[in-house]
Amino acid sequence: MKKRAAMLLVGLSFSFSLFAGCGGSKEATEAANESEVTEKEGQGEETQEETNEEAKEEPAEETKGKVGILFPSEETDEQWKADADILQKELNSNEYEVEVYFADNDSARQNEQIQEILKSEVSALVIAPVEPYGLAESLMQAKENSIPVFAYDTLIMDTDAVKYYVTFDMRKVGQMIGEKIVKDKELDKAKENKQSYNIEFLMGSPDESRSLFLYNGIMEVLQSYFDDGTLVSQSQKTSFDDTAVMRWSEETAKQKIEGILDEYYQNGQKLDIVCTASDKFAYAAFESLTEKGVLTETGEIPYLTGVGSEVDVIKKIAAEEVGFTMFLDRRTLAEDCAEMVLTYLSGDKPEVTDYEQYDNGKKIIGTYTSNAELIDKDNYEMLIDNGYYTEEQLEPDPTEEPEVTEEPKVTEEPKATESSETDKKRTLLNKVN
Repeated sequence: MKKRAAMLLVGLSFSFSLFAGCGGSKEATEAANESEVTEKEGQGEETQEETNEEAKEEPAEETKGKVGILFPSEETDEQWKADADILQKELNSNEYEVEVYFADNDSARQNEQIQEILKSEVSALVIAPVEPYGLAESLMQAKENSIPVFAYDTLIMDTDAVKYYVTFDMRKVGQMIGEKIVKDKELDKAKENKQSYNIEFLMGSPDESRSLFLYNGIMEVLQSYFDDGTLVSQSQKTSFDDTAVMRWSEETAKQKIEGILDEYYQNGQKLDIVCTASDKFAYAAFESLTEKGVLTETGEIPYLTGVGSEVDVIKKIAAEEVGFTMFLDRRTLAEDCAEMVLTYLSGDKPEVTDYEQYDNGKKIIGTYTSNAELIDKDNYEMLIDNGYYTEEQLEPDPTEEPEVTEEPKVTEEPKATESSETDKKRTLLNKVN
């Protein structure tokens, strides 16, 4: 988390301190002190004199404490591994021991991992939950032992054990998406001309608060255009519940958009916009439109939007087959989280940008929100400039050359064999006789 030029208002900081309570610094200091671990080398039977002599020669390695990082998976999503590596590097460089756990997207296993690490002296936990509502019972012990829990990326629900939350400002991201659709599709001009556009949605998992924030941000911008008829959903699936895709499943998203196409866009209706909460959904929509021949029939590609800046979608943005995506730089998210943890464990209060809207069902969670950027055909190369991708990664996929079919060869008429000539003579003799 880099120092911001603009500081929080004094009044807001004061109200936050009242709301959060005055025990934060004390808890942090106690957590740091209680978790101080000294690792000593050398084992075996030695005299006290020998041990003291060895200690003089080789000072024992000391750490300030241990931090547990518990993430969903490193197999199905390599990004979790990359995030964990950044967090570990930052914490290690500040003399904290780090233990990293991946749960293979299994909520029960993540609970077991939490219980396992709580058996050791641990200073803090950083957790991206497999299932937001599935950790309350396991985190009771962390709360009882005054071990701070930092929710990462996805808010952990229904527990007062969560101390802070680090995420992207998904409501703002949603507003940026809505504003880009308004601008690129010239909705204000369409409104004046009494024109309308058909739009459908694929939103995020309904069990995650960030999905609702994204949806709300989008609708805060687009709702007025639905009200005046500039935007129309032929499926009438515009509520969060109707548009949400459980667990961010790409397969479910594809089934949803295919069902909408089959039922509502078979009688000449043109699908103009597909607004999605994930690059995976945008790509799934593109595949469905291609497979059903929608793209080849109309000659136009519906305006597709995504979130995540995945390499396949960036390539399609460069080829003008996808409108835009949102860049959520997870390197920044991991760095912001590391600084929040280090600040808290040092006995200070971490910077919080939102202490109003992130309610996990038990309490309002003090949250630091990282910023996002919009990526389209005009600026996608910034992802190369900032080191997120290499030029080779964003090179267009090679197009397959159509196979050239060989012209059929003219077959020569077979020459009459000797036996066939004999047969002809016999036929003529039979006719004479």
